[in-house]
Amino acid sequence: MVKFVLIFITALCLSVKCKRILPILFWHSAGESCCDAEFQTYSSVIQKYLGDNLIIKSVQIGETPKWDRIKSLTIHPFDQIAQVCDELGNDSNFSGGYNAIGLSQGALLM
Repeated sequence: MVKFVLIFITALCLSVKCKRILPILFWHSAGESCCDAEFQTYSSVIQKYLGDNLIIKSVQIGETPKWDRIKSLTIHPFDQIAQVCDELGNDSNFSGGYNAIGLSQGALLM
């Protein structure tokens, strides 16, 4: 699955001909963490093709990666969505729009 997503992202990145690249919101799957190796892999591939200055934010529901993993399973999905919306609303980097990548539950919550 990771290989397919990386190929898709690479093809998408190579085909983009924009003047301004929007920041990317990455929402991990349930039971995973904002800081897992999976996110690091996706992030590095995207930045390789779109530039290191691209803003990529990984959703973090808990205060630490450990609590993020736990809370992604235990907090009601609507509460998770509300928290992320509040964070994005207060982040000026995302006020002009953004692209999003969601894996499993992360895609459903988007």
